[in-house]
Amino acid sequence: MNRYSVIASALNMRNAPTASDAFNIIGILSFQTVVALLEETSASWWKVQTISTGLTGFVAARYLEPLEDRPILVQGIDKADYPKDKRASLYTKRMMHKPIGTPQIDHRDVSSPETKRNSIADLVNTLNVEHSERYRPTNKNTFCNIYAYDFCHFCDTYIPRVWWRQKAIKKLLRGEEVEVLYGETVYELNANALHDWLLEWGDDFGWLRMTVPEEIQNAVNQEGGVGIICAKRKDLRRSGHITVIVPETADHTADRQAGVVVHPLQSQAGARNRNYFSRAAGSWWRQGKFSSYVFFYHS
Repeated sequence: MNRYSVIASALNMRNAPTASDAFNIIGILSFQTVVALLEETSASWWKVQTISTGLTGFVAARYLEPLEDRPILVQGIDKADYPKDKRASLYTKRMMHKPIGTPQIDHRDVSSPETKRNSIADLVNTLNVEHSERYRPTNKNTFCNIYAYDFCHFCDTYIPRVWWRQKAIKKLLRGEEVEVLYGETVYELNANALHDWLLEWGDDFGWLRMTVPEEIQNAVNQEGGVGIICAKRKDLRRSGHITVIVPETADHTADRQAGVVVHPLQSQAGARNRNYFSRAAGSWWRQGKFSSYVFFYHS
């Protein structure tokens, strides 16, 4: 998605593309606020979403200046990631903190929205979460975070399997080199931690927060992008949950009511692994056991 910066000292965001109503202002954007363009409603008014808070509305287009179309990385903070390891496999539970090295899996083809959509469908089939040993739940553990990480890895959209400890971040910000050392400089992220990481770091790695199922499913469908729903448990001793939102196909669709998406088309590992689902789990993220949930999108 194209990103823009506010060049006015203060820019009104409105709930409709008109300035004639003094009561339709829903927020005021400060100078250099970064927004994502959602729709060129007219030559004068654009529908945008703020990167930092997810506020969505209409602003006067003349007060926006384009940014380079690339993720905005925090200076000195890069991915905490391991190289692929052949011992990390769909067929075992070994090396689950590393990217899959066996079998060879193609990354998403980003040549066009169509190739993105098709290669995501191929990826769902290849990872085959319903039958791969890597994601098979045990009596004690489920692996929604592992599946989401693997899926995003092969789509070249980053979410961390491991992330820097605070001491490592301080060193990185001082310009020091820090090696990825499991248990020393990095730690594993479960779904609860991924929820917090997306809120704190997501926009630095190209993730855009969205708020409703219809919006994120449309973006995934149109651009061949990756969507995420991540929910944090009230009881932090229990794991939260994370699913990926995927483009609709002829055989698999989102659940709509009156033509509006209420349950996106998703893929997940968990207590029950599903290559595709929408209505079957309902609005699972609204369950009372969760304290918070977020929708994020990456093109």
